[in-house]
Amino acid sequence: MDLLVQIDTDMAFFSTPDVIADAMEGGDIMLVKHGFPAHLRHLEVRGRFNAGVQAYRRSANTDDALEWWSQRCAKWCFDRVEAGRYADQGYLSELARKFEGVTVCRHPGVNLAPWNWMTRHYTFNDERLLVDCVSWLFFILPASIQWEEGVTRPGRLNTE
Repeated sequence: MDLLVQIDTDMAFFSTPDVIADAMEGGDIMLVKHGFPAHLRHLEVRGRFNAGVQAYRRSANTDDALEWWSQRCAKWCFDRVEAGRYADQGYLSELARKFEGVTVCRHPGVNLAPWNWMTRHYTFNDERLLVDCVSWLFFILPASIQWEEGVTRPGRLNTE
């Protein structure tokens, strides 16, 4: 296997994930930013990147990065912000700085979520929903977050 794409189970797909390989732009590791709008940037204490979507090409660099990440997660991985860490995704910001070959996904149809959907433009083309003029890949449907005021679904995550 030359390419591994990790996608959490809370994703609703609207097209095939084929675009992820192209979105890697030749890198070894692809991470996806949360894409918080200005009024939700305080949530970046949980990390700049969403651990729910990642892609890895087989390489020594990738092996080193995954070993580094798994060691940190094995030592500390909790659903709380503490000392600059948060679950498994809090380490991804440091991974992006520490290892070469990390690309940040720029495809607007990847990683749409309750915290960032309002930053995009939506249209229909041939019965397909487009996001900023490209195919919408998936929407994240997290069950464990407490939505900010003005977002319609109740949940549990403390956003302080």
